[in-house]
Amino acid sequence: MSRIIGQFDRFELRLLTAQDADALETLEPGDLSNSQGEWFCIHGGERAFLETALREEVEGKGFWAGIWDGKTLAGMIALHDLDPSSKSAGISYVLSAPFRRQGIMAKACRLLVSHAFEKVGLERVQIIADIANRPSWALPEKLGFKKEGILRDCYRAASGSRDAVKYSICANEWNKKTTQPSE
Repeated sequence: MSRIIGQFDRFELRLLTAQDADALETLEPGDLSNSQGEWFCIHGGERAFLETALREEVEGKGFWAGIWDGKTLAGMIALHDLDPSSKSAGISYVLSAPFRRQGIMAKACRLLVSHAFEKVGLERVQIIADIANRPSWALPEKLGFKKEGILRDCYRAASGSRDAVKYSICANEWNKKTTQPSE
């Protein structure tokens, strides 16, 4: 089975492996998030993060893919909380600061959402973003996701509890959106 999900521009979306721990360690945690410099992977905990991610992949609960610019790990994107009975999952993403504001994450998300619907067979994908992280919740809006609401005190962080905004898109909406001519 190929570990490559797809490519766009000069980037490749490739499922993470245990060998990617060194590349992950080179990323600065505070550099990966607009959420007040906080990130889910504590610096020094990259190998434990990868072990958990790979176990979830084997168990069919989802997967993490690296967004690679040649040999440089620019960021990551995940399909997680995969529920075969409801044919749904969530998407999470992080992107290193030097790669932001170039449309890279929008293209990575488009590729992953299409993969989720076409290859994984999902019918619904959701994104939950920290409400303090405007670029993170602007992305699903740009991709045509529908806002479902605010999740109060959803995130626990060093700075305290924070709200999140929840978005979703269904396969039939995505298919209509992607088959319409470009404007």
